[in-house]
Amino acid sequence: GMPDVPLSDWRNTRPDNHSLIQITPYHQLLSLEYPVHDRSVEDFELQKGIYFILVYRKIETFDVHYLALSPFAALLVDAFASGPLTPGQALEKAADQLNTPGVEPIHEQAVQFTHSLFEKGIAGVLNHP
Repeated sequence: GMPDVPLSDWRNTRPDNHSLIQITPYHQLLSLEYPVHDRSVEDFELQKGIYFILVYRKIETFDVHYLALSPFAALLVDAFASGPLTPGQALEKAADQLNTPGVEPIHEQAVQFTHSLFEKGIAGVLNHP
């Protein structure tokens, strides 16, 4: 389940390179063999693979949503969920898991994806005391 967790230190503002980013505690990162999130059952036979889905509740409304993720995006979400981490730390962690020698080729992708997490209410910046 997704328990109620107080988020007194959470704010949904755009991060900078030094922000500690936290994924909403109201999430589940799923790895599925079939695309049950966007296909009819009749199509399943030919669609076996690996699909990453982030199921989350919006902080403000608690409405449940889902977001289909690429393997790289799933690694970034997983890195932030283990955090809180800065964007650079999450990117390094995801790149290590992909065995990518450098982060430059995927840096812009990571920045855009991180901003989309904020726009969707999935991520927030931790306030510093």
